[in-house]
Amino acid sequence: MARMNARMMQAKMALEVAAELYTRQMSSLGNVVTISIAPGSREEPFPDLTMGINGDLWGGMKAPIEVAKRRVDVAFVNPSAVVTMGYRGKGYYKEKLPLRALATFPSWDKMAFAVSKDLKVKSLDEIAKKKIPLRLSTRPPIQLPRFYLCTACPSQK
Repeated sequence: MARMNARMMQAKMALEVAAELYTRQMSSLGNVVTISIAPGSREEPFPDLTMGINGDLWGGMKAPIEVAKRRVDVAFVNPSAVVTMGYRGKGYYKEKLPLRALATFPSWDKMAFAVSKDLKVKSLDEIAKKKIPLRLSTRPPIQLPRFYLCTACPSQK
C-alpha cells in the first residue's frame, strides 16, 4: 500500500467516520449510499469512481442497468442471479448488458412459496396447470428481485 499523505488520511478517515455513524444510527438513517472518489485539482487525473448501494436505481433489478449505462461504476446486487440475467439478456433484461462480477458476498438467498394445504398442490407447475388464482404478498417496489421472481416465475415454462 502506498504511503498516505494528509489528504489521503482525511479521505480514509471520512469513510471510516461515515461507516461508524451509520453503524450506530442505521435504524434511523436511510439505506441508500453513494460513494464517489475523484481526483483533487492538484492530483494526477484518474476516472471518477462511483459506488451505488440500495435505493430505486442502485439496488434491485435496476442496478445492472445503471452499471451498464455507466451512471454508477460499482453496485451491490443481490441475489447474484440478477447479474446473470442482465449479463445474458434474460428475464427482466431485454438485451445483454456489459457486466462483470467483481466479487460475491455470501448470503443465504432462498425464496419460499407457501400455499394453503387445501389447494393440494406440490409444485409451481401444478398451480400453473390448474390455473389456480393466487394473491401475491411481498414488499414493493416492483424493481426488487423478489417481486420480479414472484411475478415472473409462474409465467415461465
